[in-house]
Order: sequence, then structure tokens, then C-alpha cells
Amino acid sequence: MRVENPRTGKAPLAEYVADVAAETRDQVAAEANDDEDDRAGSGGGQENAVTGLANALDAVAAARARAEQRLDTVTERLERVSTRLAEARGSLPGSRARATSNRLDRTRRRNEQAKAAEEL
Repeated sequence: MRVENPRTGKAPLAEYVADVAAETRDQVAAEANDDEDDRAGSGGGQENAVTGLANALDAVAAARARAEQRLDTVTERLERVSTRLAEARGSLPGSRARATSNRLDRTRRRNEQAKAAEEL
């Protein structure tokens, strides 16, 4: 099998990183909304941690437009996602926390690939 026009290089990789971040953000935000309905006004640090995680993922997704020029920004924001995930882990179902962690790992690898492609 031969691929005529493969999508390689930094732009498709940056697009992948942003797409995964946006999809994960939507799932985490939905989880936060479900938890908010369950707790109805109890507030607290864990709720803020989940919101912080969603915001950090949103920032990664927003960086897509600038990712080709600013892959380092994406790297920094992925680190923030990692920190926020650690803080929010206790407020997320185990499966959602694991899925988010796995996606974060994949996204980091793709971001590093994009940075390496930029250097070529």
C-alpha cells in the first residue's frame, strides 16, 4: 500500500495534539458538570482541581493556531495539565483519570515528535 500524500511534519502533529486536548477537555468538563450536579454547592478544592484540569486542557487546544511557532508553549501547557491531573485525580473516576493520563502521555510524545520535525 502506498500513501500518495502523507500528512507528516509539525502541522499535522500539532493538530493531533490540539484535537486530543480538546476531546479530553470536553470529557473532563462533562465529568465536572456531572459532579457539580451531584454535590450541588459543596464546592471545594477537588472541584477546583477538575476545573483547573479542564482549563489547562483548553489552553493546550487553544495553542493549536500557534503551535507551529510555539511548540514550547504546548510543552509547558502539557506540564500544567500533568500538574492539574495530579490534583484532580481523586475527583475523577479511575477510568477517566487513567484515560486522561494515557492521552497526556501520547500527546507529549507527539509534541516531542513535532518539535523534532521542526528541527529537521
